Amino acid sequence: MCRETMEARRQVLGPEHHDTVDSLVQLARTLGYESRYDEAEKLNREALEVARRKWPRDRLTATALSLLADTLTHEGKYPEAEKAAREALEMDRQALGSDHPSVLRDMFNLGGILTQEAHYADAEEINKELIESARRVLGPQHPGTLVAMNTLAMILDREKRFAEAEKLYREVFEAQRQTLGPENASTLLTLGNLGSLLIEEKNYPEAEKVLRQALAGLRRVLGPSHEVTATALENLARVLALEGKREEAFLNLRAFAEGISAVDEFERMEKDDSFQSLRGDPRFDALLAATRQRIDAAQKQPAIR
Repeated sequence: MCRETMEARRQVLGPEHHDTVDSLVQLARTLGYESRYDEAEKLNREALEVARRKWPRDRLTATALSLLADTLTHEGKYPEAEKAAREALEMDRQALGSDHPSVLRDMFNLGGILTQEAHYADAEEINKELIESARRVLGPQHPGTLVAMNTLAMILDREKRFAEAEKLYREVFEAQRQTLGPENASTLLTLGNLGSLLIEEKNYPEAEKVLRQALAGLRRVLGPSHEVTATALENLARVLALEGKREEAFLNLRAFAEGISAVDEFERMEKDDSFQSLRGDPRFDALLAATRQRIDAAQKQPAIR
């Protein structure tokens, strides 16, 4: 439908009419939702070229920039995504004011890109600014505010500022539990993040308890094959191995390995020192070999078109 609308407007109104370019942007958005990022990027750039030339200060131009940044992020083109995100943020700030929801969205997107680039200081700064604005505009317990707080906790976690991150994770979890409920996906994601951090702090008994709770909820809410559920399963296997509970650790690790489909996931598991207590166990060696063989075989299969 989006493509038909865009083609009809192109024919009737012309390729550089505002409504035609808007349809182009909306089609690019739809393609992004469908993970067709190459096509989405191409259409985004086509729309942006016209929008910059004809309406440099228009909201349509800022929207096209924001969408391009999102598409480039999904493609892993972070430096270019950061540039587009910063430009979109500046345009929206000037046109809408610092407290507009679109500006908050732009800040969130930019913070995510900076985190992916491991520019943690810049990501921390913009997320703190975002949280301050979100608390003022949306309220301290709004889901959007809590997501921003969880993101900041993740940044602090990656910076190994564990005490600060733990405090923030606990604050966010309690607020999400009260406002969204204990079986909400965001609540459970925060709980899983807390469990992972507790492993880093070597607080293994509480980490195990937290991760068991998170995993049980995630299996119910997102399903056993979801990537967030898989991460919680892997972390539970890690903490069990670190506690010397080898049998249960192996069973959970085997369940996790069955869902691995990417080489980088396998290599992370293979090299993880958390599983040191399992090394030398013939079952562990066999699991690694079988998982690697399965992934290699899957990669040799011709792509289905």
